Amino acid sequence: MKKMLKKVVAIGLVGVVALSAFVLGGCDKKETADSGETVVKWFVPNNKQDDLPKVLAEANKIISAKLPGVTLDIQFIDASAYEQRMNMNMAAGADFDICFTSGWLNDYHLAVQRGGLMSLDALLESTPALKEAIPEYAWETAKVNGEIYAVPNMQIMTYANTQYVLKRLADKYDFDPESYNHVEDLEEFLAKVKAGEPDIYPYRANYGVAPWFGARYETPNGVVGIDKNDPESKAVCYWETEEFKRGMNKLREWYQKGYIRADVLSMGDDTADFNAGKYAVWESNYSPGVEAGYYDQLGEEVIALKPYEPANMTTRSAISSMVGISKTSKNPEAAIKIIELVNTDKELYRLIAYGIEGEHYKKNEDGTITYIEGSKYAHKGDWKFGCTFNGYPVEGQDPDIFEKVKKFNDDAIKSPLLGFVIDNTSIESELAQTTTVQSEYTLSKGAVDPAQYYDEFISKHQQAGSQKIVDEVNRQIQEFLKNKK
Repeated sequence: MKKMLKKVVAIGLVGVVALSAFVLGGCDKKETADSGETVVKWFVPNNKQDDLPKVLAEANKIISAKLPGVTLDIQFIDASAYEQRMNMNMAAGADFDICFTSGWLNDYHLAVQRGGLMSLDALLESTPALKEAIPEYAWETAKVNGEIYAVPNMQIMTYANTQYVLKRLADKYDFDPESYNHVEDLEEFLAKVKAGEPDIYPYRANYGVAPWFGARYETPNGVVGIDKNDPESKAVCYWETEEFKRGMNKLREWYQKGYIRADVLSMGDDTADFNAGKYAVWESNYSPGVEAGYYDQLGEEVIALKPYEPANMTTRSAISSMVGISKTSKNPEAAIKIIELVNTDKELYRLIAYGIEGEHYKKNEDGTITYIEGSKYAHKGDWKFGCTFNGYPVEGQDPDIFEKVKKFNDDAIKSPLLGFVIDNTSIESELAQTTTVQSEYTLSKGAVDPAQYYDEFISKHQQAGSQKIVDEVNRQIQEFLKNKK
């Protein structure tokens, strides 16, 4: 029996060691405490970069001159595995210092709720340059129950959706961008594409009813919409609004006319089709210079139509890229200093963001940079580390792009609910039930007949507790606004 117990314990220890290696990303580098050196470990979602050690060696020369005894160890974790890895890291209390977090990957609010991130308020008192580098409105978006748990990376932080059109097709079918005010103004153009381009899908319904609903409401979760024009920021049920119903019916009409691909519900990931230029029109967020990014992605010119809504800044749009400090960090003081340096020292930021000049990128006469072909450090993820305004525009971008983006952020309409986070504790069951109902119906892609299913859809949502969710969110909004005054 004792032999068997020893064997079980041994197997268990092997499992723990294996899990620890998986959780931490398989890194065998130790903190060199014996030498008095502090190693700050930073996890970033990205594919492997062969020259990362070479870049870190140069970065640490800068860091050691300003923070003696501190060394930075960046570890890239494949983006497809990052969410799972970070969930495990935080659940297991893994030893690391800094990590990427956001509203869409390694969910910021969930990480705070689960106790994975450290409050930074006290630490920020030691980094006045960092506090100064980031506008107050950005700090507001990072607050959870009045405390800051991550540093926002300054980049595009606004929400102003619009439609994009392939220029070659706009030219071919005489589409005038100035005639556009709303997505429905595209109908004549979509009909021409359908008739003349058998290999092109006229409309990519990737944003569903957003052109109708999003112009008026912000959506903090999949159930409620908050009227942007309501001084009381009242929440309503997303699916019961007139805007949702109009968008749902219009998309159904477009589907029947063949403007939306027939297999829209079963196609899976359509990124390959998109990158191959098989969509004439699609929707996405607008930001200054975005056309250059699409040219780089698609290899052809696109036209960004004027946004169907003024630029808004919401909590959701502003927390799309952040860095937080782990609750388990043994070096929080060094970690916050590293974050400060990356956000205020242009030489350090550019080194981490683009690599070594002359080896990984070259400067152009207009102030932009070009990645050197075959570079072993070209992650193109400058926005994952810090303030992108300290970086370089990439070839094809406006040399003044950062000033324009900064102005776009500064001038955006700031939601009165910046920093508001829904506490789902009392409505978790209802959210789960409404999610189940939502998965049974897809009325925002055009493939399902609203006349047949809408009433049933709404009835099932109400039975699942949609009104309780709306009432609870409204209660929390009023509490938030009262405390904010």
